[in-house]
Parts: sequence; C-alpha cells; structure tokens
Amino acid sequence: MATTAFIVLLLCFAVSRLITSRSVSALSVEQKAMLVDVSASKRPWFFVALAALVIVLLVLSIPMLTLRLRRLSALGLPAAYMRGARLSSVIVMLGLVILLGAMVYNVLTFVSQ
Repeated sequence: MATTAFIVLLLCFAVSRLITSRSVSALSVEQKAMLVDVSASKRPWFFVALAALVIVLLVLSIPMLTLRLRRLSALGLPAAYMRGARLSSVIVMLGLVILLGAMVYNVLTFVSQ
C-alpha cells in the first residue's frame, strides 16, 4: 500500500510539473520575469525537508533490506531466487539514491537562482 501511495505521489508531481510547464507558455516575458523574481525570494526549506525525509528513509531501508536478505538466505532458497531478491533490493536502493540526488540538485539549483 505504501509503495502504491509513493508511486501515486511521484505521478502527481510529474503531472503537476507538466501542467505548470504548459501553463508557462501562456505568459508574457514580463510575467515570466515576475515569476523568477518571486521564486528567488522563496526559501528552499520544503526541498530540504523532503531531502531529509528521503535520507531517513534511505538510512532505515538499508538495514531492513539487509535483514530481509539474511532471513531469506537462511531459508535455503535456490540461488536464482536469491539473485533476484538481491537485484530487486539494489534497484530499490538505487531508486532512493537517484531520488535523493535529484532533490539535492533541485535544492542547489533553486538556491543559486
């Protein structure tokens, strides 16, 4: 359930960005400049808090995935299944690291504007 909710959240962010980027085309150059000025005055605390949340999630998920893999290997399951379980764990961690990297990049580019 939580995974589905997270995927829905990411899809909502993507749709939101798409709608926003399409609506910007209706603005004049002066209105776009006003948006840039307003955006520069905002603090990036939302993105910093989100990045901190992802870091906490990453730190908590590493031991959880490690314990899960240890329990699975103690069951004596076939090597092919264990390779798949390890690969799926690595993919999840990679996704979290990419998400964290994108958020940190977003904060750094937002602050430098």
